[in-house]
Formats: sequence, C-alpha cells, structure tokens
Amino acid sequence: MHTTATHYVSAKAQDRILKHWLETEALTAFEVTIVNRGRNAKSKTIRKNTDLMTYRYSTAFEALIGYLYLTDETDRLNELMNAALAFHDAALEGGK
Repeated sequence: MHTTATHYVSAKAQDRILKHWLETEALTAFEVTIVNRGRNAKSKTIRKNTDLMTYRYSTAFEALIGYLYLTDETDRLNELMNAALAFHDAALEGGK
C-alpha cells in the first residue's frame, strides 16, 4: 500500500501533473500566478531524491492545492484532483 501511495504523492508525480496542466492550459491565469509564486519561493528544506526544479514544481503544485483548499474552492479543487488522478493513472498504465 505504501508503494502505491508514493506513486501519487511523490515530488516527481506532482511535477509531471503540474507540467501537464501548464502545457494543456488547464489552469486559470490566476492559478498560474499562484503556481509561479509557489515555484519561485525560497526554501531552506533539503530536498531528497529529486533535483531542484522537480522539487520547485512539486512545491508549486502543493501551493496551488493549498490555496484552493484554504479559499474553500472545493469544486475547483475536486476538478483538478480528479484530473490529476486520471492523468497519473493513464501515465502509469502507459508505462506498464
């Protein structure tokens, strides 16, 4: 179960999902602003098992999800999370 869960919550998975959203223009202009602020935020955290840009895009993904959660935009949050799961599952199926 842990191995399956790490496929969904890893920095690499979050990086791929966010880049897919940006490439397909799935985000609003304001959401892209939130992503850019999250990506460019300075961090003192030492990243593990990933490169700097993957870590930053993962942080940007989490910033967007956190923003939507804190502003109580649950419909949009659910829409994006369902899209993320569908994209990630399709990528896993394609990789098998």
